[in-house]
Amino acid sequence: MKASLPMYDRQEVSEATENYWGSIRSELISEGIDAPAGLDRDGVGVQYWTGADLVLSHTCGMPYRNHLHSKVKLVGTPDFGVPGCPSGYYYSVVVVRRNDTRHHIEEFLPSTIAINGKDSQSGYAAIAQHLQPSGSWFSQTIESGSHRESARCVVDGQADIASIDATTWQHLLRYDAFTQNLRVLGKTMPTPALPYICALAFDADVVFHAVKRAIDKLTPSDRQTLSIRGLVKIPASEYLQVPNPPIW
Repeated sequence: MKASLPMYDRQEVSEATENYWGSIRSELISEGIDAPAGLDRDGVGVQYWTGADLVLSHTCGMPYRNHLHSKVKLVGTPDFGVPGCPSGYYYSVVVVRRNDTRHHIEEFLPSTIAINGKDSQSGYAAIAQHLQPSGSWFSQTIESGSHRESARCVVDGQADIASIDATTWQHLLRYDAFTQNLRVLGKTMPTPALPYICALAFDADVVFHAVKRAIDKLTPSDRQTLSIRGLVKIPASEYLQVPNPPIW
C-alpha cells in the first residue's frame, strides 16, 4: 500500500505533515484499511496516482479532470480557508515584481510568464481562463517545475509574472524572504481546490471520514502550520466542468 501528500509539503511543514499522516493512518487502520507507515515524498504523477494500491494522495484539479477521474475515486477536498472562497475552493494570486510599474495584466502580455507546469490548474489553467474571452497569452512561457520556483523566476528577472496557488502563496510569504520583492497584481476565479483521491478498490466514504476525523484531532499548532480547516465533499462534476486552457 502507498500514500502521499505532496502538494503543499516542504521542509518547514514536514513534521506537521507526518503528524497528520500518522493520525490519518490510525483512523484508516481502525477501519480495517492497511495504510503504510510513512508517506512517499516523491509520490506524484499520473502513474503513481493510478496505482491499484493507492490508499490516499493529493492531486491537482487539472490532472484529475483530464487523466484520473475515471481511474481513481474522489475522496474529498481539504479546506484551507482561502479568504473569499467557499469551503474547499481556492484561486491563484497573480504576482509580479514589487517595483514593476505596470498595474493591469494586459500590460504584461508582451512579457514572460513562469508556470510551474502545463498540467497545473493554479499555475497555468487558472490564469489562461482569467485572460478569456480574448484568448490572449504572454509572448514567452517558461516552465519552472514548482510554484516556488515560478515566484523566484519573477524575482530574479527570468520572468515578469506568475500565477501561484493561494495556499502555496501563504506558505511562501511565511517562509521565503524573497517574496518581499513581489506584489499581488490580481486573483483568478475560484475553482474547486486540490482533491484527495484513492484507488478504485477502496471505499472513498470510509477514507473521507477517516481523514475528517484526523483533521479534527490535529493539534492547534499542526493545524496552523498546515493551514487546514476541514474536509468537504465537492461533486466530481464541479471539477470536470472547469475549462482546460488552450494549447500555445
